[in-house]
Amino acid sequence: MAQLLPIIVAWCAFAAVVLRSPTAALLLATVALATALPPGARSQPFLHSRVWDCWRRRFRYSGVVPPVPFCAPGVPHVFAHFPHAVFPMGSFLSFPLCGDPATGVPAPMEGLCATVLLRVPFYKHVFAWLGCHPADKPRMMAHLAAGRSVGVIVEGVAGIFHGATPSAERVYLSNRKGFVKAALQAGAPLVPVYHLGASQLLSFSGVADASRAVRASLGVYWGARGVPLPRRHDIISLVGRPIVVPRVDAPTQEDVDSLHARFCAELVALFDLHKHLLGPEWEAKTLKVV
Repeated sequence: MAQLLPIIVAWCAFAAVVLRSPTAALLLATVALATALPPGARSQPFLHSRVWDCWRRRFRYSGVVPPVPFCAPGVPHVFAHFPHAVFPMGSFLSFPLCGDPATGVPAPMEGLCATVLLRVPFYKHVFAWLGCHPADKPRMMAHLAAGRSVGVIVEGVAGIFHGATPSAERVYLSNRKGFVKAALQAGAPLVPVYHLGASQLLSFSGVADASRAVRASLGVYWGARGVPLPRRHDIISLVGRPIVVPRVDAPTQEDVDSLHARFCAELVALFDLHKHLLGPEWEAKTLKVV
């Protein structure tokens, strides 16, 4: 979604200079100011603000978690979220689950996202207020070493191009094993998370190779009534049981492959167990790991 900003800035520049629009000039100045302002830090008032409540109501958001407590107290966990879809709305709507005694999802929880999103005006502030950090391994290992759980959207931008079909959900996971290796090195339990319905909000047409190169979606997306507004669709966040992971300082490829295969199986089982919650049309759907 960040790709809209250059278009808005270009139009404001044109309107301000050629059309002499004071409104456009004000918007341009606002963007410049937002670029200079530091992103800030996690904001609990923002996480629980009416803005997010409005989005949750739009998607009739809900969560399904194992019986509390399902996470070992004081142990950092790796929560692996799927699907990325065009925009990982389910992942961000799930932030307030963290630290809620009724859910058992641990806090602090550090979200990991594409670095480019923490450099774009406005986006960098929203993601920082959500408590997000760059998704690189050194930072991930530092959070886990400090006893903080992390939430990571494993597919990254590639997930946009391997998304749902009418008959199946698809996740780009076969070659995504870095999070598994990190969990082994930290001895952190792995938790599969699947956001039912998140793949139905937006459609996308773009350039896959270029998008992966810059780690940002390059293309056009649309949703409700053909505009860049997510379609109204229920979202249910499914949180699986933690997979106990032994600490292995130097895991072999066999160690990584074995745990990765188990994680994939657990993710598919989680989907199959709860897919009926979105209605009869979802009962026949399958989840494919590509």
